[in-house]
Amino acid sequence: MVPGILWLLLLYLRPEELMILNEREMLKEEEGRESVKNRSVWSFCTGLIPGHRQTCYPAWEEPAVLSPRSKMLKSKDTSTKSSSKMSKIQASSTALLVNKMQKNADQVAKDVLQAEDLLKVVQDRNEHQFQHQNEIKDKLGNAEGLLKDLFLDIDNLKKLKNPQATAIESDIHDLHRRWLDDTAIYVKLYEQIHGVSRMPRINWEPVFSQKQKAVSTEEYGPTMADLEKQIAAQNILHRELAAYKSQLSVSSAGSKEKYDTFNKQYNNMVETSKLRNQYLSSLYKYMQGCNKELNFLAEEQDKIKKQDWSDHMVDLPDVRWQYEHFKNNSLLSHESEVNRLQDEAETLIELRHPASDTIQAQRDAVRNEWQMFLNLCICKETHLDNVEEFTKYQMDTEKLSETLSQLNSTLDPKSVSKKSNSVTLLQLQGEENTVQNSEQLLADLRRRSTSIPPLRLRRITPNKPITVESLCDWETDKDSVSRGDKLTLKSLAGNENWNVLSSNGATKTFPGVCFQIPPPDPDAISKVDLLGNELADIKKRRAALAASLKNHKSDVPKVQQSAPVSSAPPNPKVATLSQQLDQLDTDLANTEQSMLSQLRTPVSRSDPAGDLAKKLKAQEQAAKTLKALEQQKQAAQADLQPLLSKDPSVTSSGLPLKLSAASNKYDSLAALADLYSKQANASLNLENQIKKVDGLVSGFERNLSGDGPIPDIPNAIQARTEDIQHQRRSVEAAQNDMTKLNQDLETTEKLCSSLQQSYQQYCPDIQRQRKDVKQLQVRYDNVTNQLKERENVLQEASAKHKYFQSTCQSLNSFLDNLPTRQINSKDDLSQVTAKQSSQKKVVEDLKQKGEDMDRVADLSHDLQNLLNEYEADVDKYNGRLEEAGKTVPKKPQMLKLCDAVDKEEKKLGKRYAEATSENIQRQKQMDLAKNLILQ
Repeated sequence: MVPGILWLLLLYLRPEELMILNEREMLKEEEGRESVKNRSVWSFCTGLIPGHRQTCYPAWEEPAVLSPRSKMLKSKDTSTKSSSKMSKIQASSTALLVNKMQKNADQVAKDVLQAEDLLKVVQDRNEHQFQHQNEIKDKLGNAEGLLKDLFLDIDNLKKLKNPQATAIESDIHDLHRRWLDDTAIYVKLYEQIHGVSRMPRINWEPVFSQKQKAVSTEEYGPTMADLEKQIAAQNILHRELAAYKSQLSVSSAGSKEKYDTFNKQYNNMVETSKLRNQYLSSLYKYMQGCNKELNFLAEEQDKIKKQDWSDHMVDLPDVRWQYEHFKNNSLLSHESEVNRLQDEAETLIELRHPASDTIQAQRDAVRNEWQMFLNLCICKETHLDNVEEFTKYQMDTEKLSETLSQLNSTLDPKSVSKKSNSVTLLQLQGEENTVQNSEQLLADLRRRSTSIPPLRLRRITPNKPITVESLCDWETDKDSVSRGDKLTLKSLAGNENWNVLSSNGATKTFPGVCFQIPPPDPDAISKVDLLGNELADIKKRRAALAASLKNHKSDVPKVQQSAPVSSAPPNPKVATLSQQLDQLDTDLANTEQSMLSQLRTPVSRSDPAGDLAKKLKAQEQAAKTLKALEQQKQAAQADLQPLLSKDPSVTSSGLPLKLSAASNKYDSLAALADLYSKQANASLNLENQIKKVDGLVSGFERNLSGDGPIPDIPNAIQARTEDIQHQRRSVEAAQNDMTKLNQDLETTEKLCSSLQQSYQQYCPDIQRQRKDVKQLQVRYDNVTNQLKERENVLQEASAKHKYFQSTCQSLNSFLDNLPTRQINSKDDLSQVTAKQSSQKKVVEDLKQKGEDMDRVADLSHDLQNLLNEYEADVDKYNGRLEEAGKTVPKKPQMLKLCDAVDKEEKKLGKRYAEATSENIQRQKQMDLAKNLILQ
């Protein structure tokens, strides 16, 4: 009988109602038996017992108080029999039924009153677990069975259409409420009633044992991928523990003692789970910071190792500028970040973080990589100094070589023959300063030649042993080297590593950037020796030519004195024409010097196009001057022809030779002017194209720098993808400009090559233009690659997001449409069984949807990774722009889609866990109700 008592309370009372009933019981203690005697016999009929129509549970009081009511019942029965509307059989049945109900009611009242007395004793003496428990249980159990009969009888009485049935039913209601109050007090005092449960028992021991093992795991990392899997598993485990809370109770445990044990174990597991969540979160945050710094350091180290530090190094000014910019603007911030990670690791280790080994490994990795990076920076700075010194030396030797070539051209017999002795002497005197400067430059080159490192040897396999010097400390898994160590270069192992021999003959492999080949450079010394010999030869030849010209000049008067006196006077036209040709030669030389000065002067870096435009105007003026000199030459030629026909002695005056030299010089100068004009125009077109492309690329970079995290707004990924695709189309449209830029550079290079081969004139701007074009090409390629990478990430994120949204909508729709089935008072066994079967199907469907929930978690994780990757790419690209001196706009604060996805996943996971727990609980309650009906 006792199980039915608790079952009744499970169906009709909530815990708060039990508390109210207890309070009511305390208030009713003063009423005592007098209250019972004055109450109506008949009590409340619940009508909620499954399988019985209008089935009720009675409660009655002391038999002594029923005598007045008995008379009332007998009078009611007598009046019923006297009714003319009822048959004799109905009257007889009614009398028997009322008599039976009277006896049952008397017994119920007696049992309830005795139970109340015993309960009062227990409450006064606090004897919760002593002798009265079984006695009270029997009294209330007997009353329960009689109340059940009373509710069945009142139902039959109603069928007999007894006019007093309603009043009797009201009395049964009152008696039942009194019995219910006593039952509530009993449950409160004896919660550990054996054999009574609100739900089927659960074997918590193996369940908690498994979860305790899972939550107590000491696995943390060691890799980021492992940590992410552990966080996902821990989140699932924590949700499972949260779902157990609603199922863990005294009834499911089986007893109060077991419940206390399991509840304590459960609370410990929850606290351990929370603590593990905190540990995993702090470890993830720390490892994320470490990985970010390690990735940066690895990338920078890779750049330094792969850089060509030989004599073929390109973009030296750009590499130097980037290094100085990083050293002045970013080095301290990265050092601060490394120090912060070191301090954070020390704090976590001092707090005895369970992943201390992993944290220590990460800390040591960051520290080691930072030290290696600093070592490579030392090497990089040394190599930059070496390459700059080498480049400057090469430029100075080329400059001296060009100067010597010009001095040689003055001594060329053909050139000397085209000039008068006086002009040649004047030119030799004018070049004395150049000779002196060349001597000084040669002396400086000799001094520096012994300190120039042999960079060419860095790119070729040595034929003989070469000593190398370590620039830094470096360690590998197998070997180590210290700064200043001397080793022997054995071979070049690829583009990055060198194989070197130590003093003990062991072969070791290290990055080539860690070593330098000490000076001197044999090629540098050989080159300066050649230049010295060439300069010495030029000085000797210049001295001999000057002496020869001076002697020839002094012999002229003697010849004139010894020559016989001509009978014919000198022709004044010949003297005049000779002066004109001398002046023409001088004007041509001045024009040539002016043109060469324009050609050799570099354009302004601030406004190259404007400077070139000015040079072209000056060249136009030079072309006009050449045109005038051509007319003078033609006039002199016209004047010379009659003189030659009339006076053959004019030939011996040297006028034809002067005219021929002037004509040759003019032709050469006209060709030079034409080639220089073409080169200047090509260079101007190139500068204009460089400016145009720089504007286009800067605009692309500006658009990319304005990018940021994907916001949490409708169609954000689609809108961002369309924007990226629009930018990509604009960049592709600029490909024609990039092609024209390279074509203009190629045209300019060909013209510069012609100038150098034909006239030994070097274009001073071509190196800068090559560098500018290459930088623009690199920037353009970076923009193209960025747009392509971002579009790919966005397309993948879009697919993941759509799949994530559709899965979430499907799961939410499923949860929205979950049927909520409850048993009610009118349900019979077949109806309860049907609802139980339907509820079982709901629970099975929920378990099957667990795969969808796992899929949601996986999609959320993948989508967040993609969105974080997109944001990291944006930040990385913007960081490069800032290092290059570009201004990057600050990002406004906004709600990010990444956070929204994480929030939606957690919200859906919580809802799914709650729905699963609630429906499993409902299924167990239905199982229990069915079992009780069957009993």
